[in-house]
Amino acid sequence: MKSTSLSVLDALTRMEMQNLIESLWLEQGFTAILVTHDVREAVKLGDRIVLIEDGAITFDIKNLAKRPREYSDMSLAPIEN
Repeated sequence: MKSTSLSVLDALTRMEMQNLIESLWLEQGFTAILVTHDVREAVKLGDRIVLIEDGAITFDIKNLAKRPREYSDMSLAPIEN
């Protein structure tokens, strides 16, 4: 298992890496756990989004949006809020 952080990247490189992760996932179908503080990133990449606050799960939803996902897709907005 590999661990990496996208938060240390500049905005353009971060978006490129998100797109790369998504395209590799579409191609290879692997399972990954993404831990992020960026809600938009979670919605773009995650098929299941879990919010943990004070050690308890306070939000757990399946993201059924079609792939590939784009930040400009307004259908993702309700999940982001």
